[in-house]
This record gives sequence, C-alpha cells and structure tokens, in this order.
Amino acid sequence: VKTSTKTKDNVTVTITTAVQFAVDPNKVEDFFFKINEPERQIAAHVENVVRSQIPKMDLDTVFLAKDEMAHAVMDELSRSMAPYGVQIYCCLMPEMLPDAAVLRAMNEINAARRLREANLEKAEAEKLQLVKRAEAEAEAKHLSGLGTAKMRQAITDGFQTSIQSMQHSCGMDAKEVKHQW
Repeated sequence: VKTSTKTKDNVTVTITTAVQFAVDPNKVEDFFFKINEPERQIAAHVENVVRSQIPKMDLDTVFLAKDEMAHAVMDELSRSMAPYGVQIYCCLMPEMLPDAAVLRAMNEINAARRLREANLEKAEAEKLQLVKRAEAEAEAKHLSGLGTAKMRQAITDGFQTSIQSMQHSCGMDAKEVKHQW
C-alpha cells in the first residue's frame, strides 16, 4: 500500500507498507460473507494509520519511527480485521521516499557534512605533522647544542692539558704559558 502524506515540517513523503495476512480457517465464512474487497479495506486502514501518525513527526523522526509505525498499523489492522476472519502476520514499511527535491537536498547536506569532516581530519593530520616536525627540529637543536658544548669542553680540556704540559716541561707558571700563546 503506497500512502502519500505530509510530515510536521511540511515535507511530502510516500510510504510503502507491506501487509502479510491470511484467512483464519475457523472464520472463512465471515471472510467471504461479512466483508467486501478485503484488500481495499486493509489499504484503507493502513492509509488511515499512516496519515494519522506522519503529520505528528518531522521527516527525520519519520525515518527513525518506521518500526513503531509498522507496529501501529499491525495493531490497528489486527483489531479491525479480526471480526472478518483476517489474521495479520506482519506489517513492514520497506520504503519511505520524500519528494525528489528534498531527497536531493538531504544528500547535499550529507555530502557537505562529510566534506567538512574530511577537511577537519586533514587539518588535524597537518597539525600533527607540524607538531612532530617542530619537536624533531627542537630535538635536533638540543642535540646540536650538546654537541657544541662537548666540542667546547674538549677544546677547553685541550688547552688545559697543553698549559699543564708546558708548565711541567718548561717550568713556567700558568700566566706565563698563557701569554706565550
């Protein structure tokens, strides 16, 4: 059964409802003599329930409440068709289609949201690269500073050793050796 109606946010939506039913073997006579065109009667009840439920919800809620509406349809059909020997086994709402323009807009909104998320992820990755690059640069400068300090310490140690060596070999004091250079 296809039913077109408007949602609370004024979007036209077409809902397809599938109803699985059978005749109660104990009430075959009621089915054949108490009801005319049972499929049309079922369709009318389905449309009634759908048209009473959908206008209370916005489009997003309609998609979320699909199972609840199917149960409401099944309950109503079971109650109203039982006196005529009709057993309702299952109600499904396999398809809910909003107007084509609304569907297109929804897809554009989703695409824009995904693009925004992708851009955020890309920006986070670039930020992480910059941070890692800065950390590596800081570590390189730190290590370079340590290397320079060790080099200067080695030069100082070399001068000190040279001064001590000249003091012992030439018998000069530290000031005399220092002025010799």
